[in-house]
Amino acid sequence: MIRRPPRSTLSSSSAASDVYKRQETMDGLLAAHEGEDSQAVRDIELDVQRTFPDKPQFQTEHMQQRLRRVLQAYAFSNPETGYAQGLNFMAGFLLAKGFETDQAVFELLSTILNYVVPRYHTPNLEGILVDQAVLEELIRLHSPQCYQHMARLDLSIQLLSAQWFACLLIGSVPDDVADLVWTRVLVGGRKIWLFVLVSLMDSLTLTFSECSDLSEAIVRTKALTTGMALPEMARIVAKAEGHFERRVSMSSLLGLIEMKEAQIRDQQLELSQHRQMMRLGSSEGFSRSEVEQLRAALTSRFGTGVDGITEVQWTEMLEVRFPGLVSDAARLFQVLDCDGDGKLTLKELFHALWILHHGTVREKIALIFTEYDSDGNGKLERHELQAMVTISRRLTLSPGEDGGSSVDAILAHLDADGDGSLSLDQFSLGVRTFPALAELLARYQDQEMVQLKRATQGLDVESEVKAESKASVRSRKDESECVCCHVS
Repeated sequence: MIRRPPRSTLSSSSAASDVYKRQETMDGLLAAHEGEDSQAVRDIELDVQRTFPDKPQFQTEHMQQRLRRVLQAYAFSNPETGYAQGLNFMAGFLLAKGFETDQAVFELLSTILNYVVPRYHTPNLEGILVDQAVLEELIRLHSPQCYQHMARLDLSIQLLSAQWFACLLIGSVPDDVADLVWTRVLVGGRKIWLFVLVSLMDSLTLTFSECSDLSEAIVRTKALTTGMALPEMARIVAKAEGHFERRVSMSSLLGLIEMKEAQIRDQQLELSQHRQMMRLGSSEGFSRSEVEQLRAALTSRFGTGVDGITEVQWTEMLEVRFPGLVSDAARLFQVLDCDGDGKLTLKELFHALWILHHGTVREKIALIFTEYDSDGNGKLERHELQAMVTISRRLTLSPGEDGGSSVDAILAHLDADGDGSLSLDQFSLGVRTFPALAELLARYQDQEMVQLKRATQGLDVESEVKAESKASVRSRKDESECVCCHVS
């Protein structure tokens, strides 16, 4: 029968060695959080009613209240984990073993979850994913025939063992079999837990060899484990503690765990970034395939886990995608870096790329206007127009020429109120009137899209500007737009 493990069995872990010295009491935790209404508390309430429905003792209010208290106390003591499905069966399994106090059950549950199988029940299931990857590698190295049959059947360890890891075999094997495994794991820790699973998988080699497909393998595995006799599990445990423990040194196991932890962290970081990019890309208007292409480009250029880019990286991106804008890279960066932290976040980056790739002519005009409005007063004054025209005319004029005459002509034609500057509306009119200004806009166009639009719709820049002057700028899900998108 499972008992509270002796202190000596915890001595291999400095964190666990004084678990009894600093263990919080259930009563203290429950009193400190009395009346708290959290998602964990609500989830526990639902699952208390569904724990071991085939066992009469768990249908009584007394046992349900004990289970509720243990689960709530653990959730309050470990907010990182809180509560997750599967913990109700683990706590219930311990309660059914006849411990003298619920405090003892709480302490033993905390020891298992915090030190034997850490991070198994965090929201991202990091601990389970790591140990599943470790188990798969141990099978490949030390039970190669089993591994080969799994590959032939396309049977992943993640699919087969999900419930094993979530509840530490509770519900997957008979209670007396689970009792034996838990007793040995409490003595031997995570190492023995992994070796027991390797030994269990090794024992299924013959079964897998007789299966013709994935479905048959899963059905037969479930039948064998749910009907497993205690002597059979005793043999599996003995092989785990003998054969496999001798073949796998502690140092090699720790090295394997560290390697898989790094791989899982990288995978989860990449997955998190992927989800964030899909969400941001969708909010801006990109299609799924476009977001995937942008993500692939960012990953190949800047690596996985990128959460933003610097001005240097922004310039590198423009060199590839919009080479005509490299000379504007610094000014554009300042405009697009809305929070001024010296880095374009993914949100800022996707917003910028949307304007450059798919933005309307009016949006791009607003971007150019903001880029050259260096003092941010909402007007393009003579020196700002001079800088703009100089940049534009570099593409067509010989060295030594300046754009002074062009600026004079622009102001004479567009500056209706005679204040020596242009508003956004006046500048928008000038883009379709003066070649030097239209030339600037052309550099902000996605040329492939422009050509396609002209071929299919017969539109040029001027007609598009006129059409868009009658329509409102596209709506956005996020109302907190950056300055470059405030188009009147």
